[in-house]
Amino acid sequence: MARCLHMYKSGFQCIDDSIEPTGFCEAHQNILEFEKLQESPWRKVFFRVVALVLLILFLIPFVWTLKGLYMEPPAKAQEVW
Repeated sequence: MARCLHMYKSGFQCIDDSIEPTGFCEAHQNILEFEKLQESPWRKVFFRVVALVLLILFLIPFVWTLKGLYMEPPAKAQEVW
């Protein structure tokens, strides 16, 4: 039989025999129920507001760069005028 796959913090591996489907011994085989977070409309609103703020923060420099490149005449042309 194979050894248990559990590794201790010290780096040593458990010396017990493993159960075939999981690879862990009976002592280290923990099946925990996954607790799903409750759906909250406020959480969705919060994440959407944060996403919108980040999108605006990243788009402002992009718009200013495009405006500076394509909407205004070059600096030398401004000096001559």
